[in-house]
Amino acid sequence: MQFLEAIATIPVENAGTDEDLVPCLDDSQTGNGVQTEDGMKRERTLQVVLVLVGLFYCFWGYLLFDALWHSSWLNGHNDVMPMFLSLNTALGPCLLLAVKQPARHRLMIAYGAWSSLAHGFTMTIMSAESAAHGMHRRDSPQDIVIFVAIGVALLALLPAKPASPAGAPISEPRFAER
Repeated sequence: MQFLEAIATIPVENAGTDEDLVPCLDDSQTGNGVQTEDGMKRERTLQVVLVLVGLFYCFWGYLLFDALWHSSWLNGHNDVMPMFLSLNTALGPCLLLAVKQPARHRLMIAYGAWSSLAHGFTMTIMSAESAAHGMHRRDSPQDIVIFVAIGVALLALLPAKPASPAGAPISEPRFAER
């Protein structure tokens, strides 16, 4: 645990004070690293959403296992469903890991949001095309609303990009030495 706390306070090269060691979580923090009340509420809301969405996607592991075990995807040549389930099943634990420190897992949260929006928009286009050809999708329209709501919620609560300190030089990446 101390290792993770040490990583969170990586010093900026050529920094002069200890204030430069404070990790920047989002724009709801004051200059001394203390979160405002709104920032704490926003982070807590994001953590709740991450847990709910992460568990929702983890549950799809059961659906994936069931589809593969019973070879139900062979009926009607629905080979896309297991692949889709596997992507979101893998995303579930990643979102659950992001709950503890959402600001450090900003990219994973953004991926979860954009992939949900892309899925919702793809299903919207498929529904419109099906209706134009006199057919109906087997899925309900509520699934479109669910995925768009997940994407919008994750994007709305996404922690702000950490600001780089003014005048801090861009350093070269540090690679592990052998």
